[in-house]
Amino acid sequence: MTHKIVLATQNTHKISELSNILGSDWAVEPCPKVCDWDETGTTLSENALIKATAVAKHLGEAVIADDSGLFVDALQGRPGVFSSRYAGVDATDRDNYLKLLEEMKDQTLRQAQFRCCICYLQPNQAPKFFEGILNGAIGYQPEGHKGFGYDPVFIPDGSAKSLALYSAEEKDAISHRKKALEKFVQFIA
Repeated sequence: MTHKIVLATQNTHKISELSNILGSDWAVEPCPKVCDWDETGTTLSENALIKATAVAKHLGEAVIADDSGLFVDALQGRPGVFSSRYAGVDATDRDNYLKLLEEMKDQTLRQAQFRCCICYLQPNQAPKFFEGILNGAIGYQPEGHKGFGYDPVFIPDGSAKSLALYSAEEKDAISHRKKALEKFVQFIA
């Protein structure tokens, strides 16, 4: 039996990544383009709830939404909830990670975490939250062209290469989204 779930995003990278992680038992669908929201939260869980609420109200059915970010120790957690717009509202992934590298150029403390918070929201029920974390460090220069976001500058703990050098399958096996999704799937089961 295939479970259908609507993901509160139009981001094709996220849809593909979640589909790959959840596997063939799940059909992940993007939310309708008419759904809109402003990410005004100060935490990942607040932003995930904002997205889930907007889509659930429009569709009247269960949805999941995620918000994720890169939290760098030496920058007191920045870029954090502003990861996707760190270098500005219309910034590219490259703009964002180049700004990060510039801010980190004199730092020796390079520990960081990718964090993901998934919000599962059913009509007329309290939201449920699931968090996943991937620990690592910020490299000194971008490496690789796979993945998206900060992948070219993030080196997972225990690795010598950036996430942008991992295959999709390798990344999906360790990602912060996978860890959050595993908790979601356990809850649904």
